Amino acid sequence: MVRVFIGFHGTSKASADMILLDKRFLPSNREDEWLGKGIYFFEDDPDQAIDWCVRARKYKEWAILKTIIEAQEVLDLTRKLEWDMFLSIIKQLQGKMKQTKYKGKRLLNGVAINFICQQFPYEVVRAVFLVPGRSYPYDITNIPPVQIQICVKEERCIKSIEQWRCSNGGF
Repeated sequence: MVRVFIGFHGTSKASADMILLDKRFLPSNREDEWLGKGIYFFEDDPDQAIDWCVRARKYKEWAILKTIIEAQEVLDLTRKLEWDMFLSIIKQLQGKMKQTKYKGKRLLNGVAINFICQQFPYEVVRAVFLVPGRSYPYDITNIPPVQIQICVKEERCIKSIEQWRCSNGGF
């Protein structure tokens, strides 16, 4: 069954112009990526992408690209069975990682997801994260601010790219 996602990607205006011109993204290949190597999007939430551009990256000129993503094979870490598999891999890798110079949960997550995606033909990884730098009033609610991130492993899953918004208010 094909799953369809709407993804929003925040980047500098110059990078967005290149992506639109080339009709392709450059995947992130850093070792410490939250969901491993790939192309990152916020699912169904352009405001998360704007916040990321403004607060996290502090771009003077930014743009948000809207994409349609279609995938057959999704590693969805919001589902119990897939989360349990992920956790099992994390536990196996944890001991091995302690013996190296690499530390930190983000790196361990990325290494585990990259390993899983080498074993199984996942095209997209989907996970929920607490919004960084935000707190919520524990005394009146137990629902924290979250974001759903998608990491596209197979670029062919990106079916369309369009400029959604940019820092000068244009569309």
